[in-house]
Amino acid sequence: MSSRSCPKRSACARRRWRRRRCCTRWRRRLSRREGGVKSSPARGRCRRRRRRGRQTMRLEGSNQSRRNAKHLREEMTSPEIALWLALRRNEAGLRFRKQHPAGPYVLDFYCAPAALAIEVDGEAHARGDRPERDATRDAWLKAQGVRVLRYTAMDVRNHTEGVVRQILAVAIDRRAKRQAARRPPPPSPPAPPPLGGGG
Repeated sequence: MSSRSCPKRSACARRRWRRRRCCTRWRRRLSRREGGVKSSPARGRCRRRRRRGRQTMRLEGSNQSRRNAKHLREEMTSPEIALWLALRRNEAGLRFRKQHPAGPYVLDFYCAPAALAIEVDGEAHARGDRPERDATRDAWLKAQGVRVLRYTAMDVRNHTEGVVRQILAVAIDRRAKRQAARRPPPPSPPAPPPLGGGG
């Protein structure tokens, strides 16, 4: 492999990870151009394995829902922001994600260890066909093993602490149940010896 330096190295010097990424791409291109050794196929297999493991742990979204989630993170309502700030610093050590893509939908908040979704509904959720759409969405999430807790924006605004306490209680309970279900069953006791001496 040639010892030529990456032309982007100085521009990327502020962030180590970006510099590493740019330099790796540059070396890869150089290696292909000069007939060098390509990256190991085992490396790709390991990456695929890691990706598969991540998918079993978390609820994945479609490309469209990921784009929507990115847009919604920038335009959160004041009740959503208040709830997010309270959930972020919870004492139970639970990690919540905001505007999490899940299939074709975007969840307001999602706790992966507890498989729990929290929705903050504004006034628009009571109008038109929104209740039917919400019911369809909840049924889809239930089929994925996710429980949904819904709160009105007014409840979150006026009773933030009570809402957070209830969310954490449900999340802790669900996390404990899921962890217990994942544990292997205890080994069966050994069979008792036969009665009477075998002679």
